[in-house]
Amino acid sequence: MDALGHSWSEWEVVQEPTATAPGLRQRLCAHCGETEQAEIPKLEVLYGDTNGNGTVNTLDLIMLRQHLAGWNVTLGPQQA
Repeated sequence: MDALGHSWSEWEVVQEPTATAPGLRQRLCAHCGETEQAEIPKLEVLYGDTNGNGTVNTLDLIMLRQHLAGWNVTLGPQQA
């Protein structure tokens, strides 16, 4: 009998990555039930980058101060 080979499902995230720990994803073979797992790299975080543009500058400080003062300021990556 010829081997069928694997028929892998889509990857499913088992554990989301964080800034301090890698995540984990897995997929399942429809033919034999074997599970394959792969690590998701840790998130790269630039502390102080309040607007998410990849740099830390005066604008980040201004936004943080506005947020702490109670202004309606969105921190994190900006949506286009």
